[in-house]
Amino acid sequence: MSESVNPSLQQPVAGWGEAPSPSKKPVWLFVLIGVLLLAMVGFLTYWFGLRRPDQPVAPKYADLVTTYLQALADSDAKAALSTLCPTDQSNTISVNNRKEFLTDGVLAASNALAPLKIVSVQQGSGALVDAKYVVGSQSVSQSYIVATKSDQSLCIYHDLALSTYPLFSYMVKPGIGMAMNGVALESLNIKGEFEQFWLFPGAYSVTTTNRLLAVTPSLSVAGTSPAFDPKFDIGLAPGGNKALANAATAGLNACLLEKAWLTKCGFGFAIPLSYPNVTLDKSTISWSIIKGSSNFSSTDFVVPDQYSMNPVTKAWFSPGITVQITVYDTAGGKHQESQDLPQQMALDFTDPDNITLSVD
Repeated sequence: MSESVNPSLQQPVAGWGEAPSPSKKPVWLFVLIGVLLLAMVGFLTYWFGLRRPDQPVAPKYADLVTTYLQALADSDAKAALSTLCPTDQSNTISVNNRKEFLTDGVLAASNALAPLKIVSVQQGSGALVDAKYVVGSQSVSQSYIVATKSDQSLCIYHDLALSTYPLFSYMVKPGIGMAMNGVALESLNIKGEFEQFWLFPGAYSVTTTNRLLAVTPSLSVAGTSPAFDPKFDIGLAPGGNKALANAATAGLNACLLEKAWLTKCGFGFAIPLSYPNVTLDKSTISWSIIKGSSNFSSTDFVVPDQYSMNPVTKAWFSPGITVQITVYDTAGGKHQESQDLPQQMALDFTDPDNITLSVD
């Protein structure tokens, strides 16, 4: 008799007839995928929902300041001004202040005097940008505030210097061709001491077409502070004293040759001399120096500064000379009178090629 076998007691042979079990995936993979999905959702929510398009990233601030400084270095006034906040954004650029110096030509003159070179531009805290540059040999450190305009573009609260009240009104003297960085100062038609001018950061030099005058210092740097007050002084140029000494000698000697009671230099007699019972012959008049000398090579000629009410093209000196007039009468008689020259005489060198000598 055959023995029956209970199927439930049968064990499968390993590898044969075994149903496949579900595969087990690592838990960390699901966690990683979930984190990535959450991060992407958060970024997209910020970018398309919470982010303000008008809020620039920090590097743009520094880029704008670099653009501004590079425009100054390139003598490009239009590009430099385009980076600055307009009047309605920054009331420091006032329509009441004049802009004749905000030009390519002024910047070109500045860079020819002392080139502007960028040293560093770094993003500071918030909307601040810290920059360093040099103008010639002078180092300048400046912090800039970058603002956002109504159209969401950026602008710099301006970095222009402002001339002090008396700089031009007291300094500009007529008739000597004064100019600053090529801008003729006399042509500005300055109406009063309260007129002010905007200036780009850079080097500035005041010059004059009168070769006997010089303006010192030779240059000043604007931009190191908001106020531009370089304290320019006007005086004789190197060689000016010698030129005046030669002119004084030539002028006095020419007057000594005049056959006149009152010479063009101002010395002499306003009322002709007269003596009893003789008639003087004017054609016999001669003048001579009996004390002192007409050699003025060691004389110091004094020129008033630009704040004086006197013209800067007039130089004063003390001759220290006594002259004598000799005249004959019609009968051959000789007559002489002496006269001390005034303590002060003046040379007018408005025209350096035609210097005139006169009694002050």
